[in-house]
This record gives sequence, C-alpha cells and structure tokens, in this order.
Amino acid sequence: MLLQMQGVFAEYERALIHERTRRGQLFAARQGRVNWGNPPYGYTYIRKTPTTPQHLVINEAEAEIVRQVYRWCVEEQLSSYAIHQRLTAQGIPPRKASRRGWAQSSVIEMLRDSIYKGEAYYNRTQPGDVRRPHGLRGLKDRHPGNGQGRTRRPQSEWIPVRVPALIDPETWERAQAQLVRNRERAQRNNTQHPYLLRSLLVCGRCGRRMVGTWSAQGGRYICARRYPRYVPGACTGRSLSATVIEACIWDHGKALLSDPAVLRAQYE
Repeated sequence: MLLQMQGVFAEYERALIHERTRRGQLFAARQGRVNWGNPPYGYTYIRKTPTTPQHLVINEAEAEIVRQVYRWCVEEQLSSYAIHQRLTAQGIPPRKASRRGWAQSSVIEMLRDSIYKGEAYYNRTQPGDVRRPHGLRGLKDRHPGNGQGRTRRPQSEWIPVRVPALIDPETWERAQAQLVRNRERAQRNNTQHPYLLRSLLVCGRCGRRMVGTWSAQGGRYICARRYPRYVPGACTGRSLSATVIEACIWDHGKALLSDPAVLRAQYE
C-alpha cells in the first residue's frame, strides 16, 4: 500500500512538472522568445544570458543545404525521395550520424516547415488518440482515450514567433504546391507497369482521378471508384485503352510543341 501511495504522488508530481514547464514555454513564446533545445536543421540555438534572451541564429553551413533542397524541389521539381537520394549520393551528412544517411521523412519535414520562411509557431498540437495504430499495440490503442497521438489545434490558438528566414515566402509557397503535385503523381503503388498519364486523367462522370490497371489485353485507365460495382456510389464511367489515349495525348503534345506561336505566347 505504501509503494502504491508513493507511486500515486510521484505520478501527480510528474504531471505538475509537465504542466509548469508547458506554461513557462507558452509564456516565453507569447513574449517572442524561442525555446528549442533541438532546433531545426539550418539553425543553432543560443541559450539565454543575463543580457539577451534565448534565440535562434542561422547556421550558414546547414542553411546552404536547406536552400539547395528547396531549389531542387522548386526548380527541378524533384520528389522528396529523389532529393533524399541525391543528398546521400553527394555525401552530405545529416545532423545526426546515421549509416543510411538522410531519411525521406526528414526531407519532407524540411520542405513543409514554415520556420524556414521566418514563421515559427508554438502550441500547434495537443494530445489525441492514435488514428493509425501499428504492431502489437494496435488493439489496445484503438480504444478511445488512449492519448498516444497528436492532433492539430485550431489555428487561432497558435502562437507565432519570428525567427531568421532562410528562404523567401514565395519559394516556400512554390515548394508546397510542388509537394502536392508530387503526392498526386507518386508511383509508390505502381512499380510493375509504366503509365504515361498516371494521375493526370480525370473521370468525366464523377470527377475522380483515373488509375492504371493491367490485364492480358494490356493497360487501361479506369475510375478509382469503378470497382467493386456492387458498392453504392460506384462510378459507371467507361474505362480507356492506355495504348489509344496515350498515343492521342502524345500526338497532341507534339503538335503544341511544334507551333512557334504557342511556344512564344507561353514563353512571354
């Protein structure tokens, strides 16, 4: 009984310490002070002194890598996987030593984080239930109230903090648009057969994306909601022969590129 009582008080004190720490961090954020023990890639955390508060400064060596990653994404329209492969191939080491080099998730987080355009936020997330449990913990973590995940707070509760910007806001917005296009055209679910118009065709009946499928007769494009046919709301739009539609679109593209007037107008 004594050990149980000690455990109860220790757990209660831990919750109090956590809440006090959180209130202190939020107070510092409202005053415009940063509090990053492990700052994002490209920045160095400077602890507070008797005369200056804690703040972030640009790490020029890492900042140049960040700018290069954004150039690859915006100008060359590379995917996050291709960027992570290029970083590893060029021997650019990540901040934390790893035998595998860069991780694709680190590249995606770098391209999504608004801190690189000079806008950092506190209080963006809060505890929530796990929505996609994995492994042996999956069954018990599905129960409501498990509190093992994180959810976004309403944007009105976010606390903005100004930090030095590494890239301009226009480049950051272009990177977000490119990430959306990369996600639409990702070929992670199709590694067996090539489809020229993957994620580019839209069903004329329901407006959903058309996907490629393969059979003994060859490739075809079908609506993503065409099958199973017995499900309520299944699309009744027709499928398209990949050979016919790809040749048609290819010829149309060649005709556009062969017209000097069209090229001049697009260039201007």
